[in-house]
Amino acid sequence: MDYRLMSQNEPSAAPEQGGFTENPELVPDCRIPRPFQLPEYEWAFFRFVKSSVDALIIAKSSILSKMKPVPAQEIPISRNTTPEGHIIQNDPIFTALPIRIDFKDVLDGRLEAVAETIDEAAQEGLNTILPKVSDHVRRLNDAFGTGIDMNGARFDHIALRKFVESSEIDFDENGVPDFEPWVLTWDELRQSVTFPELFKQFPPRTPEEIRAWEELIEKKRVEFNAKRRHRKLS
Repeated sequence: MDYRLMSQNEPSAAPEQGGFTENPELVPDCRIPRPFQLPEYEWAFFRFVKSSVDALIIAKSSILSKMKPVPAQEIPISRNTTPEGHIIQNDPIFTALPIRIDFKDVLDGRLEAVAETIDEAAQEGLNTILPKVSDHVRRLNDAFGTGIDMNGARFDHIALRKFVESSEIDFDENGVPDFEPWVLTWDELRQSVTFPELFKQFPPRTPEEIRAWEELIEKKRVEFNAKRRHRKLS
């Protein structure tokens, strides 16, 4: 996620730092020199605002807070191929948030105004990111048939089995299903819950539900082992 920090005054360039290069579009600009400027202070403040907005975007979202961010110099185009051979292309999501801060508030100690600006920028970033990620997830669910439309019905053990049945499951070396990375979302990614958390919210299963679940997991285990053997043979 890219952010451009824009102050009421014309910002200055970042000081050189050994072994580190930054995209020039994402740092304070130095096209207009000013007397008595202290670029190292402006650069430090720029980093503070950017890191604060990044952290607040994640904290505001239940789904993003469950993901582990991985910094990268370049985000490539990703492609997913369905069993039918259809290719789903996913372009990188780029966002730029102009953040205007009056440095008089900082100098006068009015940090509430700075905090409000950071909060507004984070909310704007979240409103930009979530619809794009939601569209990406929806296209993948439609292509792979892994989405479940409850038509207003409550999400219970039966619905959970339908979801698991339509999805691929990984198993560890002991044959135990790995649901730890699973995150279920709804309301355009504004609501989310992990698989273990969801299980805790459900009432205890009946003997029939336990048997149906065990039969489904055994079926998925057989499918997983068959695919693994096929990959080894090929």
